[in-house]
Amino acid sequence: MTIKNGQQSALATGEFSSEDQALERFAQEFKPHLNEAKKRIIFLETTDGQTAGTATAWYGEWNSEIIGRLHWIEILPEFQGLRLGRPLVAEAMRLLALYHNHAYLKTQITSRAAIHIYKKLGFKPVILHEEEREVWEHINE
Repeated sequence: MTIKNGQQSALATGEFSSEDQALERFAQEFKPHLNEAKKRIIFLETTDGQTAGTATAWYGEWNSEIIGRLHWIEILPEFQGLRLGRPLVAEAMRLLALYHNHAYLKTQITSRAAIHIYKKLGFKPVILHEEEREVWEHINE
């Protein structure tokens, strides 16, 4: 597997019902900043060039400040469980560090494997509601 900078379009990786929907979201979010996106979107590829995953070392607003954001992280289903998430996220974090001193990410509480990786890499949950506290207490068990 290799990680390379991508100048490719978005992948439909299960988050979207169609590739067109993924491309629409990509165009909305990244097209206005295409030069920046070309530097910040990475793809994990097999030795034969097949895309296995992607991550973006992006940016966003947090507490009224623009900081780094790990974004659109995905390992395609056929490559999940092969311990590829950590090196992909680590590479995205290395890239983020070129542009930002702080970073955040958003994830679903159902993404336990991803949460495990994020925690090992130093991310901590921001708990905004009591129901989130209960979920995080369960995840931390």
